Amino acid sequence: MCMALSSASIIANTSSTPATARLNNSSRLLNYSTEAVLAANHHIGLSLNFPRSNSSPLVCTARAVSQQVQQLVQENHRKHAPAIDGTDRVKPISSPTSFTSTGPDPALAPFWNTHKEGLLQAIEKDANSGITSSFLTAELQLLANAASDRAEMHSILAQQRDNWNKLFQRMLTSASMTACVLSGLDGYAGHSMGLSLPALLLNAGTAAMMTVINQFQPSQLAEEQRTAARLFRKLASDVYYALHVSPHLRQRTSLFVDDCKRRLQALDKAFPMPLTPGGLEKFPTKVVPPVLIEPKPILGAHQDSHVVDCLDQYNGWDTQLTQDLKHIAAMLHHSDIPKYTGWAQNLVKVNKCLAIAAPCFAASAALLNAAAMCTTVLPTNILGMWAATFSVLATFLGSFSNDMQLGMVFELYRNSAGYYADLKTTIEETLDTPVEQRENGTLFRQRIAYQLGRWPTSRAEPVVPAHAKEAGTLF
Repeated sequence: MCMALSSASIIANTSSTPATARLNNSSRLLNYSTEAVLAANHHIGLSLNFPRSNSSPLVCTARAVSQQVQQLVQENHRKHAPAIDGTDRVKPISSPTSFTSTGPDPALAPFWNTHKEGLLQAIEKDANSGITSSFLTAELQLLANAASDRAEMHSILAQQRDNWNKLFQRMLTSASMTACVLSGLDGYAGHSMGLSLPALLLNAGTAAMMTVINQFQPSQLAEEQRTAARLFRKLASDVYYALHVSPHLRQRTSLFVDDCKRRLQALDKAFPMPLTPGGLEKFPTKVVPPVLIEPKPILGAHQDSHVVDCLDQYNGWDTQLTQDLKHIAAMLHHSDIPKYTGWAQNLVKVNKCLAIAAPCFAASAALLNAAAMCTTVLPTNILGMWAATFSVLATFLGSFSNDMQLGMVFELYRNSAGYYADLKTTIEETLDTPVEQRENGTLFRQRIAYQLGRWPTSRAEPVVPAHAKEAGTLF
């Protein structure tokens, strides 16, 4: 009988308070009524262990249970809400709220002191760390939306320019082979205007089209847009990651917003959408990696001499990790980046020779067809034979350049160098940032290892082994 009366008193006191009414309203709005009921049942079952006042033990227990349920609802809201800004979420209760007009009950003090490092303390840390301004959160959402939109645009352009590459190649191959056959028939049958004139027009048109198309390199254009779409998608993914990761594990929000702006601006410059003007040079004299993030304004070098071997105090950073990252950056600068820029430099020379030779052979075949139509001194069969030969050479060189997609391979090497150059820049900028403003050192080390294709088995093992000649293993 006594237990029944106690339960009735708990329910009566809990349901009659204004805080409980607010709790019910918020539960209905947030669709967390089921979780609230389960949490209430759980804590009511544990409430027998709570400290009680000598004057009103049941009222104290009811207050504790109601307060715990309200805190659980707030925690659920934080876990499921899309924004992580503390100002946009339900405010955590820093002190127990009284359910009477006389203020907080002193009898509850032992309960709150005992649980100071528990539920409430975790909520306060969550709310007061990381993104504290709704403006920064909105700015990150805008950056993510802009990056996603650009990724979609570049994906459409990549598909369009890949279609250009296929259609142009089929047209040029068909025209060159047709001109070759007509030139051979003209040489075999003797002078025939009906064969020489079509062969002349086809060879001249093929030479002109090859000259124009080789200036743009459609396979390279398609690869540029595919790479741009991938990088813009990665930027959007990085923003979404920052919005959902625990605040104390990532970079300070204001610095992260500035980095995203600089990266978005650099990607717009590195991968322009228009063909001309402003398009990328297809046969550069000197190959340089694309700049994937704008240079950071230099406000003075940061001294990291105070970093010691203490993970907890310095956010996962220590002297060993700093030296390891400096070694990676130096290896990227002296090994990986020069390797891919050198390959791209050699490939652009070969591609440039083929891009010039194929139209020249097609133009020579057209001149021979014109000579066969106009001259009576040279044998027509010899002119027709040479015209057919030059048409075959033009077809072969054009097909080799396009079917091997040398422009696309050149762009792959150039972008590989840009990938490692961006990784080097990320490491250097992170090391120049104060330790307390950096991303968690353990997570940053893992991210660098993943991007290099390395799999260290422990923290004591360096990301790049001492005997390695190159830092990256992906390409």
